[in-house]
Amino acid sequence: QILRPAAVGAVAPSHLAVGNLRSLARKGHQTDQSEYQKKVDELIAKLSLPSDQYGKDRGLTMQGNADLRGLQRLIEDVVDHGLEGDVYETGVWRGGTAIFMVSVMQWYEAMKQKHNPDRHYWFFDSFDGFQVPTGDDKLDTYLAKSVYVAPLEKVKQSFKDFGIPITQNVHFVQGNFEDSIPKLKVDRPVALLRMDGDLYSSTSVVLKYLYPSLQVNGWAVVDDYGWRPSQTSPNTKLCRHAVDEYRQAHRINAPMDTGYGKPAWRKGPDCRAQPSPQQQLQGDVLNVLCQKLGDAKFLVFGSGRDSPFWKESNPVGTTHFLEHHEDWIGLQPEAVRALTTKVAYTSKLSEAMPRIGDVDMLSQFYKDQIPQDVKDVPWDQILVDSPEGFSPKNPGRGQSIYAARQLARDSTVIFVDDCDRKAEKVYIEKWLLQDDQGRKSRRLTEYSNGHGGTTCRISPVDESHPL
Repeated sequence: QILRPAAVGAVAPSHLAVGNLRSLARKGHQTDQSEYQKKVDELIAKLSLPSDQYGKDRGLTMQGNADLRGLQRLIEDVVDHGLEGDVYETGVWRGGTAIFMVSVMQWYEAMKQKHNPDRHYWFFDSFDGFQVPTGDDKLDTYLAKSVYVAPLEKVKQSFKDFGIPITQNVHFVQGNFEDSIPKLKVDRPVALLRMDGDLYSSTSVVLKYLYPSLQVNGWAVVDDYGWRPSQTSPNTKLCRHAVDEYRQAHRINAPMDTGYGKPAWRKGPDCRAQPSPQQQLQGDVLNVLCQKLGDAKFLVFGSGRDSPFWKESNPVGTTHFLEHHEDWIGLQPEAVRALTTKVAYTSKLSEAMPRIGDVDMLSQFYKDQIPQDVKDVPWDQILVDSPEGFSPKNPGRGQSIYAARQLARDSTVIFVDDCDRKAEKVYIEKWLLQDDQGRKSRRLTEYSNGHGGTTCRISPVDESHPL
């Protein structure tokens, strides 16, 4: 109300008063954040305490503190991305991790004022231990331990003990995954899929029937990716085999991130085109580059074996290439040639370091070689993959990196291939990561480029949805 236009005859708030209000708002946010984190910390501590329901034999979760804090960050990421899908956990045991996910999700939504009453929570388990035999006698003996049995009634009671009512939004599905999951009709998107089935078959069926419903930017978490009891035969397939086979069969290139306690990956849209074995960029970076493609405005410095792939992966967007080799342009299909501008560079790699601050030289390419209609496009994504920079006689990428800076809007994401090379590193630091006052204005993330080097992703520091 104070920030509304002042009524007739009223005294408008002074700049000092408005500044005080902003300061109070910041302090209020910090207080909310502190209270939220305090609740999370207390919950983690309680879940680790021995449970009376199970004769004080362990707590309600097998997750360590670091695992739960990593899961907390994934839940927060789901909310920050505005993903409204459901939360799934396959492998509940005593319900501790499920309690954690529901609690943290709702607390964080409340703090961010993004409460989503339509979000559902789905929890799958036999609630009667593992299904044996598996075909591996030693593994069967290991899995037959009574500690893995957690009756559904006790799990529901734990929910109530932690203040989580069993409403129409909380679902428990009892049975072996191979029986229950194929019968489930999944007609809602999934924002977070946490897999904790340990075994090959129980992980395979989850990926087959549930992963296709995972939203773009949603997270898949694999609790037992690195799990293999010492008693098992080396020939016994476990969770890891199921995950690797599925990712390979479905060409999932999203990098497996181990920074969240348990291995996880963010689902991205599949590249619309199939990469050829001959093209240069391969592996993890393709999935990241494809995140924005489809209907994006995409500018590429350079053309080559990758060019048809980029055009096909951005079918209803705007794709344009800047290439200085006439012969490379001539090798392209007509559809790619029509999207290519012939340019010329005046720089030399041998002069890259002493001339890093030579704005006249660096800007010459941008001013003279890039057409005005290319300058006028608000590019979503720019890939600097040219010119060559492996020999002193090559132009190096100083002028193209500088031009990318000039062409980029505040929200543009820039990729620079071979950014592990010395010249590329220093030019990125000076011209892409800093503003005119030398302050850091963008963030840098490195990815394997599939041919022994590194591709850097440079994005705004305040990017609302960082990858």
